[in-house]
Amino acid sequence: MRIAMINKGPLILLSGIACANVHAVSASSDFSEYPCDIFTSAMCFRIPNGAIVNISSPADYYLYEVKMGNLNLVTVYKGRAPESRPEKATIVDSYNSDYGKVTIYATKAMDDKCPNKCLDVYIDSPKVGDSTIHLHSVLDAKSRGSLVEFISSFRLCQPLDDGGQRCKRNDVWSRNLLDVLHKIMEDQGAAAAGPRQ
Repeated sequence: MRIAMINKGPLILLSGIACANVHAVSASSDFSEYPCDIFTSAMCFRIPNGAIVNISSPADYYLYEVKMGNLNLVTVYKGRAPESRPEKATIVDSYNSDYGKVTIYATKAMDDKCPNKCLDVYIDSPKVGDSTIHLHSVLDAKSRGSLVEFISSFRLCQPLDDGGQRCKRNDVWSRNLLDVLHKIMEDQGAAAAGPRQ
């Protein structure tokens, strides 16, 4: 099992994995034009300001847990056996990307895993045997800015014939995801405020 923790601080060396210092960028919450900090064969993302990332590979999959203090901002799973789709969720959007089909779910508060409204995004490759990417986040007003930073930086990557990969900045699919996130958060804020008098 490999475990690494990456934060916006000094160099960390855990389990033989070197994690470089990441410099903070401006206070803007749109990271769509900034480079990624974390790369896999199929995706990359930038660590939100003030966040840490725990990376683990317990078996034949990877987990990326992005945390702000005690708050679990978002968990990203990459593997061949993701959690089943949320049963009581609403499909908010579904479309095709370069990597595969993107399906976005919103779930109302219901249990410990989803104490507030939750966002689940599944990205399924059409190629048999390829990994599925699953993003899960509990939507919390306190972490909205950090979640926007994460979502705006999240990119799907394509391998290049000569090696390496291409991860398009500010791609259409990530802008769609960001629009959906803003809509869900606005709906959540309106519901918390109650009906207008």
